[in-house]
Amino acid sequence: MSTVASSANNRGGIADLVPSAVPALLFGLRLATAVSLALVVAFYLQLETPTWAGASACVVCQPIVGSSLLKGVFRMIGTTIGAFAALILTAMLP
Repeated sequence: MSTVASSANNRGGIADLVPSAVPALLFGLRLATAVSLALVVAFYLQLETPTWAGASACVVCQPIVGSSLLKGVFRMIGTTIGAFAALILTAMLP
């Protein structure tokens, strides 16, 4: 009897699932847009391996927009520091 009474109280059905699915769907849409845009730019620039641009966009994307932007900024800073370090080491060590 208790299972019948508990199932009668949970009559929300699909209406309860929609609010919790909206953030996941928006994240999926944002991820698909970011990967597609990265691939379009990579193909436009005629990069040797454009799939790495899509993979990088997929790795950087986070469910929260702010953390995704912060991770992208840190990735650009790290790339810039690495490029300068390579330039300095190449100049110092012939």
